Amino acid sequence: MKYEQFSGWGMYDNAAVCLDCGHHHLIPKAEQVSTQPWLDWLTKHPGHDTFVVPWHLLGRLPDLHHNADVKISYAASANYTITLTGLATSSTLLAGRESTAISNATNKYLDELVGGFITAGTTPTAGRIEVHAIGAFDDAPSYLDVFDGTDSAETITSADIKNAICVPIANVITSTTSDQGYPFKPVGLRQLFGDGLPPAHVLFVTHSTAVNLNATAANHRIAHTPVFATVI
Repeated sequence: MKYEQFSGWGMYDNAAVCLDCGHHHLIPKAEQVSTQPWLDWLTKHPGHDTFVVPWHLLGRLPDLHHNADVKISYAASANYTITLTGLATSSTLLAGRESTAISNATNKYLDELVGGFITAGTTPTAGRIEVHAIGAFDDAPSYLDVFDGTDSAETITSADIKNAICVPIANVITSTTSDQGYPFKPVGLRQLFGDGLPPAHVLFVTHSTAVNLNATAANHRIAHTPVFATVI
C-alpha cells in the first residue's frame, strides 16, 4: 500500500482513495497515517492500493463512492428475569437460580454486555457469588443438563458438568457484612463464548454465603445491553 500527501484547504484537507475497490473516505486536515482515521481506513482496505489526494481535486478522479463508517451502537438495556430474593446458599455452588432465556434469533445482535449487582443476606459467612452464562447449543433452542430457559431453581448435576457448560461472568468474593450489595462490571458475552453469541442464553446464579440472599427484589439486578453495528 502506498501513500502520497498533497496540500489543500478546508477542514477536510484530503480524501483517501482506494483504486482497487473505488471508494473514497474523508481524512481530517493534518491527520497522519498513524492516527485513527487512517487506522479505520486501513482496516477496511487491507492490501489495497490507496492514495491521499486533496479534497478539491477529488472530482477529477474516476467515479468513486464514499466509504461509509461502521460505528458501535447500543439497543435499550433490559433486566434479566431471574428471582434472586431469598436464594438459598449452596456449599458446592451447584444449586442456584436460572434466568428466563434471552433469544438472539430475531435481533441478531453482535454482543450483549451483562452487569449488575447482587445483595447478600443477614449475617453471612465469607464466601462467593457466581454468575454464569449458559448458551443454547442449537436454534430450537435447547440447553444442556438441567437448564430449560425458564426462571427456576436448578441444581447442576456435577462440578465437571458445570465447568463444561457454564461460562463465568462474575466471581465475587463476599465478606461477613449483612445486606452488603456486590456489583460486578459489564462483560461482553461474545468474547466469553469464543467470539460469537449463541442463538439464545440463560444466566445461572449461585452463592456460598451460608445464608439466603437479601429478601428485597430491588436489591438485586442483572441487566443486559445489546450491541450492534450501524453504518453512517
